[in-house]
Amino acid sequence: MTTQVPDGPERGVATRAETGRPCPYCRFPLKEGDGMVRCGACSSAHHADCWDDNGDGCAIVACPGGPAAGPRQAATREPALPAVPVIERKVISAQPAAVPPHPAPPAQSTPAAPAPRAHRGPWILAAAIVVALALASAALAVVLTQRSGEGERAAAKAGAASTAATADEPPETLETTTEEAPSGGEAADGVPTLTRRITANGWVADMPGTDDGWRVSAPERQNGGRQIVRMIEGPAGEVITVVHTPHAVAQPAQEYITGELEMTTAAKHTRLVTVEDFPRPPCESRTCSDILLNDDYGGIALLVNGERGDAKFAVADAIARTVRRTDQAGENPHTLAPAPGSDESLSPESYNGE
Repeated sequence: MTTQVPDGPERGVATRAETGRPCPYCRFPLKEGDGMVRCGACSSAHHADCWDDNGDGCAIVACPGGPAAGPRQAATREPALPAVPVIERKVISAQPAAVPPHPAPPAQSTPAAPAPRAHRGPWILAAAIVVALALASAALAVVLTQRSGEGERAAAKAGAASTAATADEPPETLETTTEEAPSGGEAADGVPTLTRRITANGWVADMPGTDDGWRVSAPERQNGGRQIVRMIEGPAGEVITVVHTPHAVAQPAQEYITGELEMTTAAKHTRLVTVEDFPRPPCESRTCSDILLNDDYGGIALLVNGERGDAKFAVADAIARTVRRTDQAGENPHTLAPAPGSDESLSPESYNGE
């Protein structure tokens, strides 16, 4: 669809027939619907703005319809006297031969390609910026995901034996009083006499004495101060980790638990759970037992590198049965009845040390 412009060139829009042909000025192909000017002399199709940028003339070298020629010359296909300046241009520019009225297709022309039109640059730059931002966002998401996974793994390896305390509650202080405990004799074969009493914030427990080769470490704050940890080590390789969470219940992650039983101690709620590959030494690659005591003092977990029925577990079991609140310190822990409200729905089976 074209309209005849007086004195030569035809202005209109590119049709499907012109689509894909390169503009002789900018070398970009014409697209259907683009503004187009067809040279009246050589019939070459130009972008309309390229025609205007070239001085309202044809970009084919030495074409009579070029910007140096007048309108009437662009419309004349036969050489005439007014074309003498064109001939002189050919001689000055040392062109090898005169261009016929119908030159070869634009693809065979040899003029130097002009620079791309300036108005395309901003769109290319904007597209590059969008792609760069998308790649940066994807990389940031990957890094955050990896750091989140590492943080969760580190928290697990810290041995979170209980849920975290609330942020507005201060952690337990590390004040501990050690004194001689009344001798209760051996609770069972291989269980040492619990001659050492430890009084901490809110709870009391009897533990083995140093005379039998046992060592009880000083309390250490872990997991951001939410856990107070004591290590009890025996002469036969016994390792009992006592973890106190003053403001949270004692509860290992469910993924490590392979079995559980109810227990009866002085605490309001007591459970015995079996854990596999628990992320605290020496239980990372073995089966261990975890005695969970929950009362007004918070939660206390006794993690031992033994299983129910062996000597290592028997020691942890004996210590767990002496744990009581500080207001019960003067009472015999073995005669304390379970407090009302003990959880009776955890398991149909119970364990009372038998």
